[in-house]
Amino acid sequence: MNGDGGALAIVLTGGGARAAYQVGVLRGVARRLPATRLDIITGVSAGAINAIFLASRQAPLADIVEELSRVWGALQLQDILHIESASLLRKAAAWVTKLGSGGSVGPRVRGLVDTKPLRKLLERLYPENSDGEIAGLAESVARCDPKAVAVTTLDYNTGRTVTWVAGCNIETWDRPLRRGVLSKLTSCRSCFRRSNSASTGTATAASVSPPRSLPLCTSAPLACSRCRRTTESPCPKPTSRRSSVIRRRRRSSAN
Repeated sequence: MNGDGGALAIVLTGGGARAAYQVGVLRGVARRLPATRLDIITGVSAGAINAIFLASRQAPLADIVEELSRVWGALQLQDILHIESASLLRKAAAWVTKLGSGGSVGPRVRGLVDTKPLRKLLERLYPENSDGEIAGLAESVARCDPKAVAVTTLDYNTGRTVTWVAGCNIETWDRPLRRGVLSKLTSCRSCFRRSNSASTGTATAASVSPPRSLPLCTSAPLACSRCRRTTESPCPKPTSRRSSVIRRRRRSSAN
């Protein structure tokens, strides 16, 4: 399939359970064309989970896809989120507190459900190496096999689509609504370590200066929004912006 016409790329879209269907298609491709080599692998949301899996394993495509198929085949709802009553009640209480106070008090809430199980699953699937990068992925990129791996995310602050690219001799792009950034792809564990260090004002140089690092968990529906910011600058305190808005409103009403 690669032939002499150029690189062979695969684009894995999001959509939750649709990522499982992607594995079925990949199994069909691997069986009919066992010599297929993917030169460029891209993914978004749940598709990024599959993309990183393909790129971080050093084996024939058929073997990698069979391993990935077993992962999806064994997946249960409790492997993605907490669905027990106690967890849902805690989340509901946190939302009520936040909304009732205008966001000024209460615990930090990142979603309607607790997705810690998914984070643990990703940490198990993608262990980190000594540099905090996803084991196997950095080695694959260093060999230019594949030539590029890309994960696409959305910057909620600007509304721009950001594609984080790890690869060989890749040109980035910058458009009004989308941009590409050369980046290392790191594990969720590294992501949360950087998030915690940044929130306490002790962010390391590696987390705030090039080369930028993107945690895989930003590509999945995880509570990891803070980690996006540690790739460029230390995270502000969670309520700093909202608190300043509330103070301005109070001053204007007093006048």
